[in-house]
Amino acid sequence: MQGGEHESTWRIEGVKVELYYTTPEEWGAELLAYSSKKGSGIGLRMVAKKLGFKLNQHGLFKGKKRAAGKTEKDIPPKWQRSHCRSDRDRAGGSIWLV
Repeated sequence: MQGGEHESTWRIEGVKVELYYTTPEEWGAELLAYSSKKGSGIGLRMVAKKLGFKLNQHGLFKGKKRAAGKTEKDIPPKWQRSHCRSDRDRAGGSIWLV
């Protein structure tokens, strides 16, 4: 068994098992960080950074303030809403990232 304060890793019958410990506020971000494909996780972090956010396993942050992280679904929409060009675009379902 390996690990630290926030994770444990062990092998059961040759299968690697990883257990991550988190809080309810970080659940979605942790799930997104460790269950998405590596490329998509990196891509999301790059988009977040370009738009002035920081995305990691603890949540989505704008400066030091947590903007999202409780669920996976609330992370991308949080920066999309903040960068819509107008209320009309938002109401029509179009998302414009700037």
